[in-house]
Amino acid sequence: MANAVTIFTDGACEPINPCGAATAAFVVVNHANEIIHQEAKVIGIGRGMTNNFAELTAIAEALKWVANQGYQAVTIFSDSKLAVNLLNGRWRYNEGAAYYPALQAAHEAFAALRKKGVKVEIKWTPRDFNSVADELAFNAAKQAWDEFERNHPNEAKRLRRYGRPTGKEASHQN
Repeated sequence: MANAVTIFTDGACEPINPCGAATAAFVVVNHANEIIHQEAKVIGIGRGMTNNFAELTAIAEALKWVANQGYQAVTIFSDSKLAVNLLNGRWRYNEGAAYYPALQAAHEAFAALRKKGVKVEIKWTPRDFNSVADELAFNAAKQAWDEFERNHPNEAKRLRRYGRPTGKEASHQN
């Protein structure tokens, strides 16, 4: 379908989760598998920021982008099983979880597109097939944290006590 796109999303919370620099990224490809748009944004740093919050925010941002483009169909791929299963109604959500506000935003964006008649599918993909979005999210988070740490070294040190090093942070320490 020429009026359809595929979007790969990813969220990151670096270099620690929770309380790191949370970012949302997405990459849009057309029917010829060409990248036609990509973006990453910093959601926040510190309390309330988690990888799950970032993953769900990435999907919400991608859906909002679609709403402004006029496409009739979108397939979103995420490497977050939590996000995909929550949004497809397979798993129950916890209203007290840090991710809940992002889940609500994604649900609202999803419903708004469906109301417009846009066909929306959200599917899981292995991380290996999501490398461009993964890299965008990671690099934005690393850059945001590095700047935060330069400008607020004491607060960065305090936050590091609350979070655990992420997989990438841990592997970079070896």
